[in-house]
Amino acid sequence: MSLTPITLRAIEISDIEVVTYWLKEPRVAEELSWHFPLTFEGTKAFFDMLASDQRNKGFAIENEAGGLVGLTMLYGINDNSREAWTGTLIAPGNSRRRGYAKASRLLLAEHAFGELNLKRLLSKISRSNIAAEKFLLSLPYSEIVETDESYDFKIFELTRSAWRQSNHPI
Repeated sequence: MSLTPITLRAIEISDIEVVTYWLKEPRVAEELSWHFPLTFEGTKAFFDMLASDQRNKGFAIENEAGGLVGLTMLYGINDNSREAWTGTLIAPGNSRRRGYAKASRLLLAEHAFGELNLKRLLSKISRSNIAAEKFLLSLPYSEIVETDESYDFKIFELTRSAWRQSNHPI
């Protein structure tokens, strides 16, 4: 799946080392509320879990030059309720603020609503990740769960009807 400036492709074994490096970055760990050390083996186990469970679909994000710049995924796909959780990770550094996350989420939503016939996508973000909140609201996700400040996350949804009514469909 492609949309300028990115292409989504299957995650490959060669991506593991790069992604492990990203996940060790303190800022990335904080944004994801990662509170444990990551190893190559742990990242490989995560990728293996994605590949072995039909309720999960993970994609590598490549830029126009073919470089790996992130991951995006649907996970916990529920065939009964027709919903799934979403997540996107863009590499730290100069890969940010180039439209990769937005393009990947547009492709992911089109795949989820068009090809998988899902009705709703959910995203959970760290309460402190204001940039992710602004990003989700621009797609147009909406916050659905008000939680007290002791809860570390906010939960957002994007419904198929909101997606179709927005200016974002591909």
